[in-house]
Amino acid sequence: MWLFSIRLFRLCFALCLIGLVGIPSSSQAQVSQLNIPIRLPWADLEKKVNTELKELIYQGSNFVQAGDNPFELQIWKIAPIRLKGAEEGLDSESALRIRVKGRYQTTVLGVKVSQSIDEELKIRVFLRTRLQIKPDWTLQSKSQLLRYEWIDNTYLEFGIIRIALNPILDRIIAQNESRLLAEVDRQISQSLDFRAQIRDAWTYFQTPVATSEWGADKTWLWFVPQEVWLHPIQYQAAHLEVPLAIQALSRGVLAQMPDAVSQVALPKAKLKEGDYQTGNQLWIEAYTPRTKAVEKAREIFTRSPYSFRNGRYQILVKDLDIQGEGVFFRLALDLEGTVTGRVYMSGRPVFDPVQKRLTVADFDYNTEEARVNVSGFVRWLFAKKIKNQIRLAFEEAMAEQVAAVRQEVEKSLAYYRLNEIAVMRGQVADFYFDQASLEDGLFKVRAYLGGQLEIHLQP
Repeated sequence: MWLFSIRLFRLCFALCLIGLVGIPSSSQAQVSQLNIPIRLPWADLEKKVNTELKELIYQGSNFVQAGDNPFELQIWKIAPIRLKGAEEGLDSESALRIRVKGRYQTTVLGVKVSQSIDEELKIRVFLRTRLQIKPDWTLQSKSQLLRYEWIDNTYLEFGIIRIALNPILDRIIAQNESRLLAEVDRQISQSLDFRAQIRDAWTYFQTPVATSEWGADKTWLWFVPQEVWLHPIQYQAAHLEVPLAIQALSRGVLAQMPDAVSQVALPKAKLKEGDYQTGNQLWIEAYTPRTKAVEKAREIFTRSPYSFRNGRYQILVKDLDIQGEGVFFRLALDLEGTVTGRVYMSGRPVFDPVQKRLTVADFDYNTEEARVNVSGFVRWLFAKKIKNQIRLAFEEAMAEQVAAVRQEVEKSLAYYRLNEIAVMRGQVADFYFDQASLEDGLFKVRAYLGGQLEIHLQP
């Protein structure tokens, strides 16, 4: 019975532990707390921005400086935009080519003159941008001009008089800075729109997913979040980081595919100020119908005989049944061999907070319906020594299976692809089972996982 509970959970647990958390059937289920930083490396962000922003990145008219006719500006990107994280935001460096068209008017030696302009200059622009996720999950960009440098100089000829075009553009930039930055922010927000991927991931997490198979049966997992919020975006040296926090309940089932699971709509993005807590506290509950548990337990216990005292005494389990309610279990075994007939073994799983493992308390057995084909000494041995050996064997098997599940989870968390642009990685710091029970015809187990999770976007 205990071996089966661990085997069941091992099958349905691996994918659940890497973030697919769902709603348990119990109204008193423990809420999981997920703190998952979503990380986007600057190199990947650069690639996406440069792919989205083609060579001609801006065209506009009616740029004026005092006393002049309007000018028309066209701006091309002439080199890849470079990005890096700064303490106060995202710093960018852009090499651009500006074409200015219009009519320039000035006074030369007291005479008003004008001349048509259609010239190009190269410029290097340095910006600092702060990003914020809006309630509809779009990015709001707010940029400021740090400085710019002219790469070359251009002059206008008025006879023997030469007038530099660069200062004219300096004045145009100064008087129209907010307008130009607004266009920069519009393009940044447009190029970094991940709403479609976020909605797809949200739907995927709530859809029952077949994660493993046991014979003809599959393990299905899904989740319903309780609350979601974001912390302010962080600008690290190597990546952009969006701290995400989720409270959720979880469910896993070994059986047929669950009936239609109601979907929770993607909530509005909600900002939460204050320090961001790292680490995760995941409580995951898995269950299967008692009839399915009995079927699978038969597969495990009826495979081969159990031997004692170097094979002198042997017991073969011909059939079994799992009975009980709540945390008290009774395993009915139909035996052949040294003991023939029906034997009842009972006990209850108890969590040891020091060793962080399940132990078997109140373990006992009853052979009133069985025939023992051995001497009175062996009866005593079976009642005393074998009873303790069986209890210890169950506990040791549970500990071994927990260690095996932990290895399985750590392997899965090394690299798990969520969708076409998102990869999850993590580390396990703490892992144990703390509950097993029979409720309303369902066999349930619960586990705790503590550790680190992070999501890397690779657009």
